[in-house]
Amino acid sequence: MEINTKINASLESLNAYNEIYPWIPNEYQIRPTDMIRFIKNNLMENIFNEFHSTRDYILVTLLNMNAERIDKKIKVIENYDKLNKFEVCRFRYQIDSSAFHYIMWYNCSKDDLTDEEITKDINNGIYNIIKSDNYSFVWYENPKMTINDVFHVQVFWVKLV
Repeated sequence: MEINTKINASLESLNAYNEIYPWIPNEYQIRPTDMIRFIKNNLMENIFNEFHSTRDYILVTLLNMNAERIDKKIKVIENYDKLNKFEVCRFRYQIDSSAFHYIMWYNCSKDDLTDEEITKDINNGIYNIIKSDNYSFVWYENPKMTINDVFHVQVFWVKLV
């Protein structure tokens, strides 16, 4: 099974990967706990109270895009070509303690990216964190996204010893 690339997000695929690489989540590790669901629901409520959309929230808070208040809610006023942000997942799955769970966010459409570009961006993101090539990773697009108006992928990685 190939790593350092995109993988299939099906439960069967995740389970098979987890058998070989315990740092990749299986079907039981991707389910949110009650506490995670509670925190996520509170965040979503705050987003909808303060921002025009979840897209505006992500573009302003993660990608630092310019915004203004329109009808009492924050809205992005300009967009930029192909920005990305590699960020620790705020709602970490219940994965192996040696693993890292990150999200690669983009301001552009999925159609504007190739899997190779995403893999390269993730490689650069991890390298910039640990300043070494000693890591392995996989990524996939979550089939059950909470935020579906901003393209992003789930990334799981581990430092190699």
